[in-house]
Amino acid sequence: MTSRRGYCGERPEVWSTTVLRLFGIALERVTADSDVADEGLREAVNALDNVVRYGIEVDGLLLARFLTRLAQVSVSAGEHGDRFDELDLISVIDRSLPLAAANGLPTWPLHVAKASYHSRQEHLEEGRAARREALREARNACAGNRDEVEVGLMLAQHHIDLCQYREADRLLARCRRLCEDDPSCADRRAELHICYGNLRYVQGALRTALHHFQSALDAAGDPVPAPAHRAAMRAHHYSGKILAVLGRHQEALGQLLRMGDYPCLSESERMRRAGFLHLRLGEVLTSAGSLDEAYAHLAESRRAFGRLRESGTAQAILDAAVATLHMRRGRRQDALAVLAGAVATSRRNGYRRGVVLFESKAALCRLRERDLPGALRSASAALAAWIRLNGVANLPRAAVGAVEYVVSALIHRVRRRAPRPVAEVRCPCEDCRARRDESPCLRAK
Repeated sequence: MTSRRGYCGERPEVWSTTVLRLFGIALERVTADSDVADEGLREAVNALDNVVRYGIEVDGLLLARFLTRLAQVSVSAGEHGDRFDELDLISVIDRSLPLAAANGLPTWPLHVAKASYHSRQEHLEEGRAARREALREARNACAGNRDEVEVGLMLAQHHIDLCQYREADRLLARCRRLCEDDPSCADRRAELHICYGNLRYVQGALRTALHHFQSALDAAGDPVPAPAHRAAMRAHHYSGKILAVLGRHQEALGQLLRMGDYPCLSESERMRRAGFLHLRLGEVLTSAGSLDEAYAHLAESRRAFGRLRESGTAQAILDAAVATLHMRRGRRQDALAVLAGAVATSRRNGYRRGVVLFESKAALCRLRERDLPGALRSASAALAAWIRLNGVANLPRAAVGAVEYVVSALIHRVRRRAPRPVAEVRCPCEDCRARRDESPCLRAK
């Protein structure tokens, strides 16, 4: 917070001018086309804090632009693991709510910004409760069908994250009806398909999920308008993951590289997206047998995640990908050591789905090593984590999803009579083949 006495002593007119000037500078920075750096977000929070704390009158249109962009950037930073001054941000948002309401501005985006910052604490009961409460307040602040769809989709994703699939399905059905019946909600169909795709993906219905992600791209249009950038980027990301599981590696690489087509709102989003782009490229190339290229991308992914303040879950996923690379190279003991670290990181960060996946992978690795007691221990740990993850009410649907996932992979292996030569699956970026330890591609935007 800027010091009033330090700037102008007791002269209120000078102080008001100073606060408005700093507010204008912060507005320019957060509304710039490039991704907002941590310092810009911090300055924006301080500028809003001074306006609210000292009752400085700001033009309504400028305030609307400022709060809208601050909410968008805060959501981006929160979702992608930037925990900077979390309590200060939430405190300032809480105190700015009456100001927004007094100027006739919607307040639900501010509640959504709070929910996004709490989303990274869902391994704690207080984090889950705080996110749920923020989304409830956002829903209560909705003024029409479009607002309801916006908040409903975020609330549905919250239920998906907690494996509360029936609640998510019910909310998505309501959002779908609104998108079909109300023309003002039609442009949210891309986000609707993303949520449906996420739901079907975690339930194991991969082909249905892929259909929704491709439908999201169709709904977004070409060229993709700015409000649909987030949905389109996620559609390419998840389409690439599913295509890789289905054995369509070259298509998967093409989809993943499209992630770089869309601008980021915050610095943390840019770093996390870069990390996951290289991670997914590494996974696909490992599966296809292009191991040197895979190594180059995984190394770049680790560098990108290392620049994030909070990247525990991402690091665990990366460790699992590195373990798979070790297994493809026949270094199973190295793979087990890395997987043990991935499991420990997942438990520490409350990434329950990761515990299931990584313990299962460890069980398969130990089985190949003919370590039956070790395989049984890992399989038992994976089963226990799976039951805790899904809860009793979700076990039947989760069991069906697990079977669908395994059967899909087995069918692909049986049908692949003549595997393609390794050389046919190459990373389109080409840079990662120059030298393994050089930074691979990431399209500059």
